[in-house]
Amino acid sequence: MAADLRTSNEARDALARQVQQMGGTPVAGKPGSRGDVGPSGLPGRAGADGEDGKNAPTITPSPGASGAPGKPGSDSTVPGPSGEPGRPGADSTVPGPTGPVGQPGADSTVPGPQGEQGEKGDTGPPGPAGQSCEDGYSWQTPEYDPDARICRRDGAPDPDPPPGNSQSKALDPFRRQYP
Repeated sequence: MAADLRTSNEARDALARQVQQMGGTPVAGKPGSRGDVGPSGLPGRAGADGEDGKNAPTITPSPGASGAPGKPGSDSTVPGPSGEPGRPGADSTVPGPTGPVGQPGADSTVPGPQGEQGEKGDTGPPGPAGQSCEDGYSWQTPEYDPDARICRRDGAPDPDPPPGNSQSKALDPFRRQYP
């Protein structure tokens, strides 16, 4: 409330100054000094409880007296009379008109989900023989690579080893390629 009173007093003082600036005399008199805001007092004690209120009036009317019982309904377990026979249907031996073209199917370039693994099949016949050397050649293991097998002419003299280490590492015959 103190803040509201201060705001109201400031508004009144501003209005009085405005009237004076326009050459008039304010009705409220010349604004004076308001002074400093004093200290707040202790809060007051709580007031007594008010009286209990009255019950609200009933808005909707109370229900009236019960009405007379209605007539019994028809017995739905008893079948009604049979209707007249229907007309014969269209000749089912004559084909109907061609229907509209359907929507395109799923994209056949996209593989579907993988199916379950099938049963193991029978062992097939033996395959053709592996690579073999032509006549006059045989499989041999070179000195420089005991894990290699090459097709070399039978009875050919061993090649001369290269003098020193004149080959680069890229041409090194002992170099292996790994995947």
